[in-house]
Amino acid sequence: MTKLRLLFISVQICCFLLSYSQKPDSIPKLTIKQLMNAIYQPSLDSEFDSNLMLKNGIHYYPNENGVIDSASYTEIDDRMVAFGDLNNDGIDDAVVILGTDGGGTGYFMDLVTVYNRNGKPKCIASKSLGDRVVVKNIKINNGVIELKMLTHAEKDGQCCPSRKTAPKFIVKGKKLVEITGVNFY
Repeated sequence: MTKLRLLFISVQICCFLLSYSQKPDSIPKLTIKQLMNAIYQPSLDSEFDSNLMLKNGIHYYPNENGVIDSASYTEIDDRMVAFGDLNNDGIDDAVVILGTDGGGTGYFMDLVTVYNRNGKPKCIASKSLGDRVVVKNIKINNGVIELKMLTHAEKDGQCCPSRKTAPKFIVKGKKLVEITGVNFY
């Protein structure tokens, strides 16, 4: 074969391969509805340590008799969702806040990262934020998850956190890592 013919065939093969690779623009964005009906894994220090499927934003746990009980649940707050690229692939992912009530007085908050896998949500990492903390704002900025929240000061009652903090996290593998100490806002 001539060099020109080999070049022509090589160009055709490259064009063919490029046409089949997905571009970030062609992958559907994640939606709130998808996130409200996704599979999540609470943080490792959560009382409930298995994967759970939310339905319309909530998952109820069975009581000691195996009966689904509305007193124990995990829910997503659709106001505390942020979209942005977490893994530098050019595709918007998501972070959500899950709240878990185990039937007692506590309400445990988890920060959860969700990657966009070809238009479908995939839970990657989660981290406990604490009991009865208040998340005021959440956003993704250049792959960094930024929170504004209230945590408990030394003399606060469990009901009423007052210490303003602004932690920042990144995803490292399958873990959320805090990249700053306690920042105040």
